[in-house]
Amino acid sequence: SNLSLSQNERKQMVNEEQQIQVTLVEENESWNVKIGKALKLERIRNGKTQSDIGKIINVTFQQIQKYEKAKNSISEFKSRKIVKSFGKDYEQFLREYNVYTS
Repeated sequence: SNLSLSQNERKQMVNEEQQIQVTLVEENESWNVKIGKALKLERIRNGKTQSDIGKIINVTFQQIQKYEKAKNSISEFKSRKIVKSFGKDYEQFLREYNVYTS
């Protein structure tokens, strides 16, 4: 939708972005945690809602929330599909966000 974000929402997104950036450098995190944070940060940077992303892979926004918080693990197929929707190369995305398949 073309609804513009309120200043409060924008501020909240910037705060979230900064928090995630800080935690992204933490080592020894599981794949699920790292990919969840990376997908969330990329979503925020693209000004997308969890519902927007849910529509791309045909799941609810609650499911996206669970992926982002690493409560549920996301399949590589779904994460690739989301990253592709951001117009990014998957491998490049993983490197950019320091997500390694370990």
